[in-house]
Amino acid sequence: MVSRKLFWIGTLAVAVVGLLTGALLAAHPSQPTGPRAKAAWKMIYPAPGPMVRDVDAIVLARAVDIKPGRTAESDNGEDSLRFELASFDVIRGLKGVETGERITLERAAESGDSVFLDHDGGSFEAGQRYLLFLKHQEDGGPYFYQVNDQGRFRVANDRLVAVQPGDRVAAQFHQRPVAEGLRLVRANLREGARVR
Repeated sequence: MVSRKLFWIGTLAVAVVGLLTGALLAAHPSQPTGPRAKAAWKMIYPAPGPMVRDVDAIVLARAVDIKPGRTAESDNGEDSLRFELASFDVIRGLKGVETGERITLERAAESGDSVFLDHDGGSFEAGQRYLLFLKHQEDGGPYFYQVNDQGRFRVANDRLVAVQPGDRVAAQFHQRPVAEGLRLVRANLREGARVR
């Protein structure tokens, strides 16, 4: 009789513990793992000509300083996105910016638990040269932003290296000598002037 009574008390205790554990887990759900939102490029170009004509600035520039920028918070405060500011000295201004100017580009930093960003080539490296296709910030601020991953080329051994070499636009510039890449930009600028 005592063993039967202990059995029912034990069973009741296990059931109560199970119910309490379930209630606690329901009251405090675990945070989702992985990204909750994905940022994608606003504009993807079908050919170099439309990209050359659409951007506000095209520069061959040297990165001089990379530092943390602002942090954008979601309305409910649950998500945040950090930015970095990369300053460049313009070696050759092809559109929208003069040679010798210093410009600043704002990009999303490499961290973010709830937002996944399409690959844009990563942080810039101080001292490295880049061919960049840029847009002005839409709010009229002083910064530029990289138009997309099609519009960023690192210079290595005097050749342009694309972020995504298989992209149909980036492939037009990838592995070309810098001078040849700049001629391609100028040719598309002239073509755009004739079209308008």
